[in-house]
Amino acid sequence: MARKRGRPAARKKSSRERINLTVNRLGASGDGLAGDIAVPMTLPGETVLVDLHGKEAIPAERFNDAAARVAPACKHFGLPGDGCGGCHLQHLGAEGSLGFKVERLTRALHRTLDDLPPIETFQAPPSSRRRAKLHLKRRGLQWQLGFRRRRSHDVVNIDMCTVLHPDLLRPALAIRAMASQLLPEDCRETDLFLTLSDTGVDADFVNVDEERLTLIQREALAAFAQDFGLARLSVGGMPIAGGAAPVLRLGTLTVGLPPGVFLQATREGERVMQDRVVAALRGRTHVADLFCGIGTFAAALPEDSQIAAVDCAGAATAALDRAARQAGRTITTVTRDLFDDPLSSDELSGYDAVIMDPPRAGAAAQSALVARSGVPVVVAVSCNPDTLARDAGLLSEHYALSSLMLIDQFLYSPHIETVAVFTRRP
Repeated sequence: MARKRGRPAARKKSSRERINLTVNRLGASGDGLAGDIAVPMTLPGETVLVDLHGKEAIPAERFNDAAARVAPACKHFGLPGDGCGGCHLQHLGAEGSLGFKVERLTRALHRTLDDLPPIETFQAPPSSRRRAKLHLKRRGLQWQLGFRRRRSHDVVNIDMCTVLHPDLLRPALAIRAMASQLLPEDCRETDLFLTLSDTGVDADFVNVDEERLTLIQREALAAFAQDFGLARLSVGGMPIAGGAAPVLRLGTLTVGLPPGVFLQATREGERVMQDRVVAALRGRTHVADLFCGIGTFAAALPEDSQIAAVDCAGAATAALDRAARQAGRTITTVTRDLFDDPLSSDELSGYDAVIMDPPRAGAAAQSALVARSGVPVVVAVSCNPDTLARDAGLLSEHYALSSLMLIDQFLYSPHIETVAVFTRRP
């Protein structure tokens, strides 16, 4: 039986189109915005020909340059799909990037606070990043090492970086050259975590099974660690080789670094933040340091301070506890998830200051309880202006924002660190 011929199926239209757009502002991620369409690597006032796909646009041609545009500092910087995705704002320069971040922080905080104190700023120098996650990927017989291209899983094979500390970059480039000798034969791709400690570089191939290493590879890893003076070389979080254990001097403490532990991105930014916190808490002797990590701020406080340091990362609090005991400091460490189990107002009532340094999600539940605690001074350290604004709004019923500092230690990226000091109203 013959089938009845129906109407021919309509040809599906491509969702992509090429149009001209004029950028009118910068979004929170640093992308140019034309209305609600994001146009990466563009600046307000520029008109560009783009390939549009939904609300995403890839620039094909730029017809004019904004006055704020500068030549990028790194040859690897470029358009999505072409250049390195490690930096987003090199076309705005260091000074322009800092101005963008001040505006971004101001806009966020004005959503919940009417009045802001003057924003002080600090910008870390180039080539000062002391921690990084780089990607290693095999292509044929060669290995590529670098950051991923933006909106891609491809790796940009770098031979320079204007952001990373040279002491991180040197062993990283050497690892690329020797990756076939150091890694299992069937390994095609891995992430390489690098941290610059006071005793040398701590390196970890995080996605590699340590049990798959051959004896020859273990010997090669040990020789590499010795040749480059690495403090520790780990595979899948398991230490394989190294010299002196990786440690960090924090205030009066020398803290051993657990693998993968969080620490501030630059030494310079860390010192400025520590100084800011110490100044804000001058004369305060009973301090709760919440989301304390390895004790970046607890360690910097005066030695006669009595500190409760709380964090969910058990390895970090254990490292802080060991360092405090060795130094004879009165720091009581507690491993506790402050998202699920924040300190109550009653638990906080005996302290005359609170420090909070949560991850990007902020500390909404803990901020609400701090606001009702009666603690005289609260220092909020934040890496996310939006969650800082939310938490500041929770504190604002009882606290005034008395000082504000923006620390730019992620050059050419939209990331922001902030130290905000809140004082309780009479």
